[in-house]
Amino acid sequence: MSAPANLQAEWAGLFIDGLVAAGIRDVVVSPGSRSTPWVLAAGRHPLLRCHPVVDERSAAFFALGMAKVTGTASLLVCTSGTAGAHYLPALVEASLTRTPLLVLTADRPFELQHCGASQTIDQVKLFGGHARAFIDLGMPDEAPGALRWLHHRAAHAVHLTRSPVPGPVHVNARAKKPLEPGASRGAAEESLTRTVAEIASAGTPCFFGPAAAPSPDGVRTLVRACMTARRGLLVAGPAPLSQGQDRAAAYALAQATGFPLLVEAASQLRFSGGDEGIDAFDAVCRLSRFARGEGPDLVIQLGAAPTSSAWERYLAASLTCARYVVAETAEADPASAARAHVLGPVSQTLTAVVDGLAAEGFRPEPTAWHERWREANRLAWEAVDAAQVTSEPLSEAAAVRAAVRSVPAAGLLALGNSLPIREVDTLCPMADAQCGVLSQRGASGIDGLLSSAAGAAATGRPTTLLLGDVSFLHDVGGLAVSRSTSAPLTVVVINNDGGRMFEQLPVATADRAGVPLELWTTPHGLSPAAVAQAYGVPCARATHLLELEQALAVAQQRAGRTVIEAVVAPSSAQEFYRRLDAELERRLP
Repeated sequence: MSAPANLQAEWAGLFIDGLVAAGIRDVVVSPGSRSTPWVLAAGRHPLLRCHPVVDERSAAFFALGMAKVTGTASLLVCTSGTAGAHYLPALVEASLTRTPLLVLTADRPFELQHCGASQTIDQVKLFGGHARAFIDLGMPDEAPGALRWLHHRAAHAVHLTRSPVPGPVHVNARAKKPLEPGASRGAAEESLTRTVAEIASAGTPCFFGPAAAPSPDGVRTLVRACMTARRGLLVAGPAPLSQGQDRAAAYALAQATGFPLLVEAASQLRFSGGDEGIDAFDAVCRLSRFARGEGPDLVIQLGAAPTSSAWERYLAASLTCARYVVAETAEADPASAARAHVLGPVSQTLTAVVDGLAAEGFRPEPTAWHERWREANRLAWEAVDAAQVTSEPLSEAAAVRAAVRSVPAAGLLALGNSLPIREVDTLCPMADAQCGVLSQRGASGIDGLLSSAAGAAATGRPTTLLLGDVSFLHDVGGLAVSRSTSAPLTVVVINNDGGRMFEQLPVATADRAGVPLELWTTPHGLSPAAVAQAYGVPCARATHLLELEQALAVAQQRAGRTVIEAVVAPSSAQEFYRRLDAELERRLP
């Protein structure tokens, strides 16, 4: 019988070989002992790229960022105990955004469970319903049937990250000491090696997932709704990079129906080189007079619900509006107001509706409704420009727009939650950039933004991350994970000394019984540039627009990471929105 150490090494090597055969190419490794067999196997495989990351939370978001760009899973490997628990926030985001991710948590053998053994917790189904599937590899077994099962389960695990619903998959891998392969190799060891080689050479199975297609009844329902509506709207919320492929279908439907197409910044339909959409709808919906006017009788939502709270308030006032959701998941209706969900690939559904309208001989006619939205869109951008302060010192609005305009063509713009994603939506028209947009609108948290952007840049695409100071400090460990990035990674930190989003929420004016607002805004008094410098990261600090533009120009040409601290007044965003509301009231009918 083979020595346990060599069996363990062969077991781990065969599993890693199965993952590679199924398409895994990147492995993100955090330090630990129990994971040694799998780290050794990954490090020795010629087709794998290994990325060492000290902190498991950063590691998971780094892998998430890569997957958002590539559309394929990376493998996360960590040791036993609480190490895997740090993956949870990224797995939650991956699950909600249907992003493929594969997690391997090393574990102690069964005899060390539930007896007080060091660094041992119950890791069975550690991530609960956030994982698409859970696979426990059990203990290594040299039986040929067990080895074939292991190799096939590796391919199956990769498949489950893609189908039927993309997302994270958790593999729990047990090992007992010794964890390193033994030096002695007798006949039993040689026989085991030959068996493993034969199984590996036989290849892994292919898994062909079910072909998704929109329901013909659902398509007919949408065709009838479009033909009878007089004031229809199409609206696109935050979406993965792949939705950029749906651009032609979305605009074809807008043309076939005559409906305005409302595109938010993170939809992949705004910064895509076109100019046909309504890109100021957040500002338009902020206007109370517009919202009180004649509302839509039909709304077709493409993908996730828009970020804009003004949009949701606008729709809430249209009680008789028929709402339909076209998406790949039924979880895209936070208001629970949709009459129907037409599930399936968005592009296929929209194309089928366009074909259905053509088959019915439907031809849209110019309407006052469409012209009203186009004119409101034009006037809203005039109001946005008028509300911006061009004088010094640097304003938050000017900093946001400068950051977006600096993104190179075909680059990536990663947006932080809270204010940044909303400010880009309000401030930046289609002409400001031509790029893909990354957002974490699954759970909409502030965690892992820097690490995720580093993972995106690790794919080789220039990446600009725009985030707030609290988000930056929350994921400051991401500065360490970004050190291996060779593509330009420009991190623009809006330093307004705290979470100023809360100044625009009801808590700011509520009777807090003497409880200071600082418990929400959490002012910190730190300089992100100084923090970056402590990590050895090239950095700049800008207090004027010209300084910021110069720093952005340098960063976009520099290989690797740069942190730019844009210093603005704490009340800068709040004051801009006050001016914007006044300008909107003055300009829009």
